[in-house]
This record gives sequence, C-alpha cells and structure tokens, in this order.
Amino acid sequence: MKTRWLLIIILSILAMSACYGKRSPSTPTGYEPGEIDQPQIMYNDVIYYYKWTGFDEELPENHEKAGAVIGVDNINYPEDNFYGARVDLGQEVYSLDDNTDCIYVKYRNGYARFVIAE
Repeated sequence: MKTRWLLIIILSILAMSACYGKRSPSTPTGYEPGEIDQPQIMYNDVIYYYKWTGFDEELPENHEKAGAVIGVDNINYPEDNFYGARVDLGQEVYSLDDNTDCIYVKYRNGYARFVIAE
C-alpha cells in the first residue's frame, strides 16, 4: 500500500514538472521578447515616454486637449504624431503650448505624465 502511494506521489510530481516546463518565454515585464514595454507616444515629432508616476494624476492647469491616439504598435517605435506603444486607441493627449517638456495622457482614473527621454 505504501508503495502505491509513493508511486502516485512521484507520478504527480513528474506530471506537474512537465507542465511547468512548457511556459512561454517572456521578459521580466511580462511582455513577449521583442515588444516595447514602456508606454510612449509621438507628439510634435518627438517621442514622449511614461516614467512610472501613476495613472491618477490631476491634469495641471491650462493644459488643453491636443488630440488622441490614432495608432498603436507594440513592436515598432512610433514614427508619426499621435501614434504610440502600450497605449489605447482614442486615449486623449493634453499639452501646454509653451511647455514641450511633458504631455499628459488621459486614463480611466486620471492622467499620466509622459516626458521626453533624457
């Protein structure tokens, strides 16, 4: 009887380890290798990057809607204005005319700040 239980336990462990080994490869971010993992949008011919400040910020005073995301490609970097990666089609983009250091993108619970890469 003990031998049967031992055999069942060993077979169970082997079955679980076989399933575990078939996981698809991914990066530490959870996205597939070769995909862009940082949200970004091209605006005024410059790519702005999300810098992990949260998606619930208040929209600063005097920022106005500049447009909305019209294209998304998570493999290639944006090449046209209002195209992005890791954003959603239709997301609104806000800017301040005399401040080109950052833009804000509207999310469900607020806004996220995107900045030019340093």
